[in-house]
Amino acid sequence: MNFKRIIASCGLAAVLITPTIATPAHAIDSVDWSTGSVVRARFWEHSGFKGAVFTVHGSRACTPQTSDRETVSSYLGSVGWNDVITSIKDYNRCDVKLFADLNYGGDSTGWVDYTEKGSYVGALWNDRASFFIIS
Repeated sequence: MNFKRIIASCGLAAVLITPTIATPAHAIDSVDWSTGSVVRARFWEHSGFKGAVFTVHGSRACTPQTSDRETVSSYLGSVGWNDVITSIKDYNRCDVKLFADLNYGGDSTGWVDYTEKGSYVGALWNDRASFFIIS
């Protein structure tokens, strides 16, 4: 069947649709990002705290205020973690804020206290974070 001919005879404009196959994001390796010995947060590749883990360390526990940023990240893709985070735990009074785009851009989660029990980031944020801050 010739769809171009059918569309042309109906006076409609043809639009080429190229199918793409979505592939899930996967972390390359587990990462230990360290500026000290105090664990501030852990990010997991999969729900249920499974798969590769990205651990963020600092020199001390976080303060109760979110106005002072204890850890400012760079682009998560630089360590193979762009659009990978699915589960989070934070430690030592720290809270986490995720961003969809570079340099604190796009949508953000707001400050979230995931606690040591941790949490699935939710369908809206699964495999979406490109940048984060810890306070």
